[in-house]
Amino acid sequence: DYVKHGDHEAVNGLFRDDYFDGEEKKPFEDFPMQKIYDIFVREYDYEDPNFDYVENAEPSYYLVTYKIMENDGLFRYDIDADTESPQLFGVLTYADGTSEIYMLMDLPDFVLI
Repeated sequence: DYVKHGDHEAVNGLFRDDYFDGEEKKPFEDFPMQKIYDIFVREYDYEDPNFDYVENAEPSYYLVTYKIMENDGLFRYDIDADTESPQLFGVLTYADGTSEIYMLMDLPDFVLI
């Protein structure tokens, strides 16, 4: 919903504070409302080799695909309009019930079955 409504600050708030550390991962900048459709989310059995234990948190992983009608490239510059590129989201769920995205991996060669 945040992406559909162009709320980049709320999208950034879904990620762990340390997710955007480093050169290659930048917070999302202002983008207009996105026409997202054909959304597919499925829990995915994955073991992250880079995951470091986080106290009071349980990791889970989700395979996510979606298409963007008339994609202007301001949110996702790496996919064309009406195409999809699967992504794997790593989510930490804490004992208090809150969740944060700690990992996001593009899977351009992944085939959905």
